[in-house]
Amino acid sequence: MWVIVLVVGSLFAGIRDFMYAISSEKIGVSLRERFFETIVKKDTSFFDDRKVGDILSRLTSDTQIVQSGLTTNVAMFLKSLFVIVAIFIILFIYNWKNTLISIALLTPMFFVMPIWARLTQFTQK
Repeated sequence: MWVIVLVVGSLFAGIRDFMYAISSEKIGVSLRERFFETIVKKDTSFFDDRKVGDILSRLTSDTQIVQSGLTTNVAMFLKSLFVIVAIFIILFIYNWKNTLISIALLTPMFFVMPIWARLTQFTQK
């Protein structure tokens, strides 16, 4: 049974990574195209002050940073969201009463923790 769970989990993890890689590349291509179009539309005086190598370096490095940041954050958000949903489904299957009690006790923490973090941030300085 565990082997089946591991194989299916690995299969879905591979599909997830493949989909993130494709979306990441599409975002990168889109960013580079938009950046290139913006650069091409610049006035010639813009190019008098800057070297071509600097512009190309910015084109590649800045878009790579934005691309990796966006895809990493989106990937982590979606993965966390699916894990939370799966956990609550499993909890409801095992014992729905305890799950409702847990939700009732944990929900206020989502509102209190940001306030607590701001209050303790000033006292630590």
